[in-house]
Amino acid sequence: MNNIVCDGNDICKQLSNLANDLNGEEEFSQQVKIILSWIRNTVSFNQIKYATSRAEKLTSCICYNNLTVKKLSKEIGLSERQLSRFSNDWLGMSTEQFIHYRKYLNCLNLLHQSKQNLTALGMQAGYYDQSHFIHQFKSFTDMTPRQYREAKTDLPGHIY
Repeated sequence: MNNIVCDGNDICKQLSNLANDLNGEEEFSQQVKIILSWIRNTVSFNQIKYATSRAEKLTSCICYNNLTVKKLSKEIGLSERQLSRFSNDWLGMSTEQFIHYRKYLNCLNLLHQSKQNLTALGMQAGYYDQSHFIHQFKSFTDMTPRQYREAKTDLPGHIY
């Protein structure tokens, strides 16, 4: 569902009711209450608790350098198929995309913490060569690591 526009009713039949309720309310705070109420009524607490637990396990993995889907599924206690479904349903991306995203976040932090050259930084982050590092980084920022380093601010992820 990433980068796809589709009718809300194709996803959940109740979305048109939610849209009607939101359209009838002009105050933002009331719209937030309507959305939260809809979520509570649509998604069970057990589903949210399960998803939160799994998401915390995913994000607490320390090393993403040499991580594979197989290693990650073993580490958090889900089969590769369960992990794939969970990633798509709750994270909005495939497990592979999640691993690449975590590597990217690691690179952002390294770019802010380290003055070492970009090749060494890419290797430290787990990329097997400089072109792979540049290609993956550019897929998230539309900038090369060098362009990012030149435009970065003190806050990782923010640029001028």
